Amino acid sequence: MAGSVALTRFTFDHVGPASLISPTITLSMCAWVLFHNRTRYRRRNAVGPETSRHGGLAPAALVLCVVAMAVTELAELLGS
Repeated sequence: MAGSVALTRFTFDHVGPASLISPTITLSMCAWVLFHNRTRYRRRNAVGPETSRHGGLAPAALVLCVVAMAVTELAELLGS
């Protein structure tokens, strides 16, 4: 999250309000991953049948955040 905010700070002058897309996506994905992992942790420690399904959604969210940051940086490089 901090990297996305720092990137926005440096690119806002050239890219404009479009540079706010990266931290918006990153903030929403961070919140979702926190909620998802917290729910999975609670289910894992609950009494009942054990499930080992992970799904890979948290790593996919991380990839989406990195792609959003890369697109913002690419827009900065092409704009200057």
